[in-house]
Amino acid sequence: MTGNGIDGVFLKEITTKLLMSFLTVLFINLFILLFVDNMIDYLINFHKTYNTDNINKNPIKFLVENQIKIKKGYRIFFALGSMVMLYGVWFGKN
Repeated sequence: MTGNGIDGVFLKEITTKLLMSFLTVLFINLFILLFVDNMIDYLINFHKTYNTDNINKNPIKFLVENQIKIKKGYRIFFALGSMVMLYGVWFGKN
């Protein structure tokens, strides 16, 4: 078919889905950067400053030694969550 009928609706739908996908990825990454990474860094710095007597005892020792793995785990968790949101954007009912 020609004209603005189906083509305009299809273009609007794709544009909306692309915008929603971009916003989903943007906000998930901002959340990870601002909250998750900073929260773990704050916890470690707090214990290094105010809890030096217990820094070599678990669970604080575990947190300090595995902070990179913990951050990666959080990132994977939120990435999987964003995949669920993107699935909803692209395949959910309008």
